[in-house]
Amino acid sequence: MPDDASSGPARQSRKAQWIKALSLVAIGALTASLLEHNHAGASEAMYVLKSLVFAAMALITAHPLTFGLVNAVVALLLLPVREDARKLIHRLFSSLVIQLNRSAGHLEALFTWLTLVIWWAPALWLQVGGILIVTVVGPLAIDGLTSEARGGPRWWQVLVPVTVTLGGLGLVITVDWRQWRELWPLVVMVLAGLLPRAAWSLWKKRSLHSDASSSSHWPHFVDRLVMAGALGALVIVPLRALKLGHRASVDNRIHRTHHWRSCAEEESAKPAFSLFIVADNQFHALDGKRSGFHLDVVDSEVPVSVRPVELDLLSPVTLRAFADVYKELRKSRPGLAWAHLGDSADIGCASEIDRFLKLAPRFGLGELAAAIPGNHDVAFLGNLAWHPDWDDACPGGRSSAGSAREKIASLMPPRRGRVVSPTDQFLATVTVLGTIGASDVVGVFLDTTDLPRDRVGIAGAQGGISEAQLKWVQKTLEQFPTGRVLIFGHHPVDQWTRLSRKKLERLTLSLGNRLWGLVSAHTHLAAMRTHELGGQRVPEFIVGSTIDPPQEAALLEGALDGHLTLRTLPAVRRKEMTCPDDAVGTLSDETCRQVFEKLRATSACAPLFTTGGDEGSTRLPASAACEKTADVWAPLLEPGRGLIESPDDLDCLQEARAEQLLSCLGFPTADRAPLHDPGISDRVLAASERDPDAWVCLSWAASVLQSHKRVHWSYAQAIDFCLEPGATYGSLVARWPPGS
Repeated sequence: MPDDASSGPARQSRKAQWIKALSLVAIGALTASLLEHNHAGASEAMYVLKSLVFAAMALITAHPLTFGLVNAVVALLLLPVREDARKLIHRLFSSLVIQLNRSAGHLEALFTWLTLVIWWAPALWLQVGGILIVTVVGPLAIDGLTSEARGGPRWWQVLVPVTVTLGGLGLVITVDWRQWRELWPLVVMVLAGLLPRAAWSLWKKRSLHSDASSSSHWPHFVDRLVMAGALGALVIVPLRALKLGHRASVDNRIHRTHHWRSCAEEESAKPAFSLFIVADNQFHALDGKRSGFHLDVVDSEVPVSVRPVELDLLSPVTLRAFADVYKELRKSRPGLAWAHLGDSADIGCASEIDRFLKLAPRFGLGELAAAIPGNHDVAFLGNLAWHPDWDDACPGGRSSAGSAREKIASLMPPRRGRVVSPTDQFLATVTVLGTIGASDVVGVFLDTTDLPRDRVGIAGAQGGISEAQLKWVQKTLEQFPTGRVLIFGHHPVDQWTRLSRKKLERLTLSLGNRLWGLVSAHTHLAAMRTHELGGQRVPEFIVGSTIDPPQEAALLEGALDGHLTLRTLPAVRRKEMTCPDDAVGTLSDETCRQVFEKLRATSACAPLFTTGGDEGSTRLPASAACEKTADVWAPLLEPGRGLIESPDDLDCLQEARAEQLLSCLGFPTADRAPLHDPGISDRVLAASERDPDAWVCLSWAASVLQSHKRVHWSYAQAIDFCLEPGATYGSLVARWPPGS
């Protein structure tokens, strides 16, 4: 115990630390408050911080065994600690172990409270102040409460760190108790280190934090270093995982732009094998609460975080139109099957998947080869396994990996030539797609949401397959010993985890020359990539999205000589931007021009076709609650930082824009909140049957708005420009081998 002479300077040092800490909190909160009142984008920063903390939690909870084991090992190192050790190496070891456990204890206690502060704070200045209180004042408070400077150790001092940690953990769970299953790994990770540390403290009758002498800055420096390292790891690890896939996607976009008028220069022979493919329709549940992920700051980096409300309303009409295109193609290809490669949902709502299930029979379930889940079907916003907004965003219930697989599997009853995995861990399918010559073409549809242990925890960043899925596929393929094999998955190979790519290598080695090619989706833009797999060069065809520009399905074709071709089929074919072979069943740009001219001439549609600067422009319709938000001249998605500052503002503006669009199309709305009608999507789809061309053309214009929203286009501008050659990408024909 320190004597009075030594405790005096210690108390002075502790007092100075408290003064500095509280001063930092006050300065930080004041700065944030001034920023919030003088900069329109500051309010969005509050929602961005909320998004980041939940992304960090997704990474941590994705690896419960790894983090829990590390935490437990650090705690168990306390057992051989000898505080009276005389040898230098033993003293250093004991000091290091105690300090590591002290820092780990702070991380356990502070991370949960940091999550709570960031989530519950209703303003940026409260959020910043709370963060500083937790990270700067929190460690000082724990150290002060566990200090032994004023007497012998007391039992409550030993339990202070435990109480703080368990209290924060319990509150995090109660934020949305319905999602407790997703949080149990976090509980296990915390308890793995907390329990051994608490047992050691009770055994020694002292707290680890009481070793932090107020006269020394060393423990506090180590704490800050450990925390900075932990936060750095949470940022660097996902970025490294994203790097390969991001680079490949950028290359694809550059190539697609450079070759935007690339079409076949000569007529190709009639294919011996064909498969119609759709993916990434991402039906969005509009009747729920918006989240911070839907604001401009996030959307500027992730363009699909929020789409024009017109596109969310009309995209099912486009998918239905592709069903009609598929039926038209079957007239010339009687054995043509179809497949869906994932992401039928957008924010992981059960209602979104249900809407796809209702629309799928339009294609014909008897002709469905297979359907697989995507990351948006099994996670909130396609990324997060837990988020407190998830239940509010999905009034009809949220999806989950198990429920999504069960629903999608219901589209594929057992039949001859098709085997569907019987487990809810993954939804894989091996099926005969057709024949080429005298040989079968076998499709292996992998569930790339069945991630292995090396995932980063963000579903949209990575895909892959587990060892169990690999073994099931290899075993099932024994029933199909001959014929060419095509491997399908939602995520492209460049976005698979490292361990998953090794599994794919093993699968391709077992197939040898039977492997014909790979097909994936996820990037929302059709392309072709190549990979070295199983000692051979293998093509990977990527299918575009039916919702995002250029709204395309795909036709995969194979020739008797082994050549493969992927043709994209845009919802609207434009002159000089669409290949001649893609004309079957799709709308022409001339049809859409006639549709737009007809709508423009009606008084109900005049506001929809009027830009903000035009004479006679009309305000957006709005309820009294949304009057301030909707008081703009142009119906922009991003009208400026001063307008869309919160999810409520976005909701108001989307409601007004939805009413404007639906009024133009003669769709009756009972009130000024059409999006809050849970049946709005079904009603829109039914109403569009009366004039499907008009609805598809407006959906196409909305997708062009999606690609130009960053430069503040209005929907009227998108309608005016959407049929021009430069509005979006042209159709694509990708062949393997190249030049064939």
